[in-house]
This record gives sequence, structure tokens and C-alpha cells, in this order.
Amino acid sequence: MTQHDIERKDTMLVGNLGELMSPATRRSFVRTLLAGGTVILLPSALAGCRDRDDGGGATGPSQVTGISFDLRTDAGIFRIVDLLELLEAFYYIEVVRSPNFGNFFSPEEQELFVDLRDAEIVHREFVRAALGPMRLPDVTMSSINRTRLNELLSSRENIVKTARNFEHTGVSGLNGASKFLQDRRNLQVTRNFATVEGRHAAALLDIPLTRGGMVANTDFAGDQVVDGTGRDVKVEAGEPRGVFDRVAAIGLLLPGTLANPPISNPPTMNQGAPTPSFPPPIF
Repeated sequence: MTQHDIERKDTMLVGNLGELMSPATRRSFVRTLLAGGTVILLPSALAGCRDRDDGGGATGPSQVTGISFDLRTDAGIFRIVDLLELLEAFYYIEVVRSPNFGNFFSPEEQELFVDLRDAEIVHREFVRAALGPMRLPDVTMSSINRTRLNELLSSRENIVKTARNFEHTGVSGLNGASKFLQDRRNLQVTRNFATVEGRHAAALLDIPLTRGGMVANTDFAGDQVVDGTGRDVKVEAGEPRGVFDRVAAIGLLLPGTLANPPISNPPTMNQGAPTPSFPPPIF
């Protein structure tokens, strides 16, 4: 790569993944990606992130099949986060560019969905850069159920309900997984993510399902938000109606994309030492 390439206005250099936590850097990052520019992660941004290559970085035109998750390490748990962020970023990109976006939503609501798209793109890139070769194949390239996607985008109500579902799944899944993380830095990352996803969920609950309609009071305290004790809902990957069941219910992934069952090894409360090459170097 020449110095000229690095100095081009459509090229952005990221020296440390922690830079993406800065609002100004996030905005530049998203603008560069959406404009077709190049984001260059310098070696210092990925130092210590690389580990064995289990084939998770391979992508191609054929459908991805049989993805499984070994949840005995922090990196394995973050692969679930990777899956959710891939799907969320993809979904919001499709929402914003759908033909009826301007008809379904007011200018203020459109701004919210653009913000959601941008935030999820940053989350996706952050997690995938941190995981390196341990990241998932990009299931959005070849394993999306386009018929189901069109159904989800066919009405304002479907779009809002699906967006809420994604955000609630993200928050509850992070709540359930955090207790298994071994490195406090990874716990900090999931805490930050859960906070952002919770704000997304709250904003979406403030949008009525019909344009110009009213928001039901129960939306803010439904069983997707709080449990019977008034605490935030948490779900674990392997329990009934857990993360993978909720992802399957949304239906964006083609059958067979995830292994059956998707968990090769469940987590335990005594996970052992943190994965040596993880977490992302943000502190």
C-alpha cells in the first residue's frame, strides 16, 4: 500500500479498537464504510487478538451450514455476539434502504433507524476485528432467507416488531452470558453493548406500530423487557426460548445455517483461565 493510498480521503486508519468507542470516530467510521471507502485496521489495533484459525473467517457464495458454538471460552461466547451483530447490522441496512422506508416512517423515525444502523455497523466491525480468525463466516452474504426478509420489510408494524425483537434478544442474551465470562475486560465490553442495546430497545418501544398511532403502556414493561420480579430479562444460549431459539423465530437465516443443536459445548460456572489471545485490546 502506498502513502498515497493511506492519505486518500476515503481511507480511514484505526490504530486501536478502543477508538471506535469515540462518537466522532464512530461517525467517521460509518460514513467511510457507507461511502464505499476503506477502513484500515493497523497491526496495533489487532495485537493479541489472533488465535488458531478454525475456518470461521472463510466466506464464499455457497450457503453457510452447520455453525456451532463452543461456549467454554470468552471467545466462544463472543461468537454469539458476532452472530447477533451480523444480523442486526444487516437488518437495519435493509430497513433504511427499503423502498417504503420514507412512506412507513416520519423523518424523526427515519433518523432513529439510521442511527440504529450506524451503531450496529460499529458493533459488528468491533466484534469481528476483535475475534479475528475466530469470527463467524459472514452469514449475511449467502445464508439469508430473502422471502422472510421481504415479509419483515413489508409493513411498518413488521419492521418495528422485528427491530424490537432483535434488541430485546441482544440485551437479554448479553445479560445471560455475562456471568460466564472470565476476563473482566470482556465483561466491560458486554456491559457497554447491553447498555447501548437497551437504549435502542427503549427508543423502539417509543415508536407506535402504526404511523400516527399510540404506544401501548404495556410496551414499556412487557415480558420481553422485565421478568416477574421486575428485573431485566436474561436468557442463556441453551435454555428454552434462549438466544438461538429467538434468532430462529425471527427467521432471517436459511434452515441449516446453524448446527442442530448449535451448541457444541455449553458454558460452566468454572470456565478456567481466560482465553490467552482474547479479549480485544481496548484498555
